[in-house]
Amino acid sequence: MTTLTIELPDTIAQHIRDRKIPPEQLEQVILHFVEAYLQENESSGSQNATWSDSKDFARRVISNNRALFEELARIP
Repeated sequence: MTTLTIELPDTIAQHIRDRKIPPEQLEQVILHFVEAYLQENESSGSQNATWSDSKDFARRVISNNRALFEELARIP
């Protein structure tokens, strides 16, 4: 496995701390997001996909799964 370090905006980092999200859980969320992103680009035939469209991808994932995300947000 390869280690990747990302910088988060302070507001997002604070939300993670406030919700006491374990690092392992956060790692899994990010891993699944990246896998889904790569699969979507592969299935669309886009060999030149850039991370600049990842924001739109994240919004589509959330929009398509809004009920699930709202339920997850209620978990203490």
